[in-house]
Amino acid sequence: MTESEGGFELAGIIIQAAAGTSYVARYFVHVDGGWRTLDAMIEVENGTRRSVSLTRTPSGQWVCDGRAMPALHDCVDVDLEWTPATNTLPIRRLSLDAGGPREATAAWVRFPSLMVEPLVQSYERLGRRRYRYRSGAFSADLEVDDDGLVLQYGTNWQAVAVGGGS
Repeated sequence: MTESEGGFELAGIIIQAAAGTSYVARYFVHVDGGWRTLDAMIEVENGTRRSVSLTRTPSGQWVCDGRAMPALHDCVDVDLEWTPATNTLPIRRLSLDAGGPREATAAWVRFPSLMVEPLVQSYERLGRRRYRYRSGAFSADLEVDDDGLVLQYGTNWQAVAVGGGS
């Protein structure tokens, strides 16, 4: 996550095996100063390259590859299925105190299809750096750093530090 003019940028690469096939996905998400998604570009490659471009207009309308997406009208965040990095966006935007859960509907980008659909989620702050994520019957506890970046997502995912030598 890097600060940019008027907001923040989240970019990453995902290497994933699904249904016996290896994939490389690249993403770039731009959010405003209130952590609301402005646009996202997602690309998946496994011999062929496919991409999807999402934009959220100032009035809250979503456009996907140039087409209006009225089903996403209530969405503020983008959520990328293969990475918990985008869980940082509602965690930062909602600024939760300990207590009950808060709901947030996201424009959920499915992988490897790149289909986009609304996904109702909730976040509950359990401690200074701990949250519970829920969507439908699924739940996972998230550990975050001081900036709200997800370090651990349930038992399925954990950040790995890579460093450069000096």
